[in-house]
Amino acid sequence: MEKIRKIGLGFLVAVLFCTNVVAYASTNDYVKTRISDFKILNENQVQITFTRELDKEMAEDITNYCIHPSIGAIFYYVDIISAELDETNTVVTLTTGDISHDMFMLGINNKIQDVNGENIDNCWRVFSYASKTNNIHVRVVGDNRLEVNFNRLVDKEAVENVANYKIADVYYQYGCELKGKVDVISAELDATGTKAILNIGDLSTESVYAILIENVMDIDGNGINASMLFQK
Repeated sequence: MEKIRKIGLGFLVAVLFCTNVVAYASTNDYVKTRISDFKILNENQVQITFTRELDKEMAEDITNYCIHPSIGAIFYYVDIISAELDETNTVVTLTTGDISHDMFMLGINNKIQDVNGENIDNCWRVFSYASKTNNIHVRVVGDNRLEVNFNRLVDKEAVENVANYKIADVYYQYGCELKGKVDVISAELDATGTKAILNIGDLSTESVYAILIENVMDIDGNGINASMLFQK
């Protein structure tokens, strides 16, 4: 559970992954500035709150931020259009390309300095817009079994299509590349119509995982896109 707290429940989740992100070592006992809050404002904006005031020029340099999908075969960067530091000098609003689908990683270059001239801590979040209206709860029920509970009756065919699930290890302190996807071998909806059991590949007790569910529908044909972090 400690690891889950570190990457932030609320499923708002990003990692140091840009090629220009440099890890600066601390040479003293200074407690580095880090993220204290993260919010998805809409389909094109996220808001990041830091524990100290930041250098305005560095905080508003869009090259210090990058966003890309955290799960999936297709890799691309989401455009960072602007970065605006508010009057408190602690809150940065990023205006971006479309983040309304998929699960993303946000990485923040730790060469950004705070008001004391110190480099900020390694800052990252994994997040998904779908988590704003999350409709699932996930728990591990066996070595290779995952239980997904929906908050309403769901369509059997859509739920049992394994292509609608993506699972990957997202717990990183300093890195950005995923350790690899976890295969979803089969999915079976139980008699209640709200619970699916996924047979999946191996999980490690040392990792935190993200599951992304897309293209599932309830029995009325309404789409369900959801995401959640979980740990074995």
